[in-house]
Amino acid sequence: MTSYPSPNAPAAGTTRALLDKTVDLTAYYSAAPAVFARDRVGTHQVGASGRNDYIGTFTLDVSSRHRQPTIQLHVTEVTLCWDSETNRTYQVQYRSAHNPGGWMDLGALVTGNGGTNCVADHIPFGAPQRFYRVVEVP
Repeated sequence: MTSYPSPNAPAAGTTRALLDKTVDLTAYYSAAPAVFARDRVGTHQVGASGRNDYIGTFTLDVSSRHRQPTIQLHVTEVTLCWDSETNRTYQVQYRSAHNPGGWMDLGALVTGNGGTNCVADHIPFGAPQRFYRVVEVP
């Protein structure tokens, strides 16, 4: 196969191109040269080349949609979510360079619901970077 922009260069192997829109390769089919036994084009010109051609199809999906983020980080708020177990109690904690003494509790204890629990941290503007953890409280 040939590739653009250089002839006879290996294809990149990707199924997506990001231009002014997102272009996704969603399906393709390529038959072996012997299946259709057609010789219509050469690799770099129109016309027979003396070899049977690969014949196939491909489907491209062109969109300008933006993908939904899986994590939301706001300038002054971070939301932590975790899978919880029913009737277990959790404490969200944080630490930063300004509290070298260890972990600080963030908010009240949270009772597990068997699904996803979330806690938001409203970070004061200008506060240093924070690290978070969720611990189970006995």
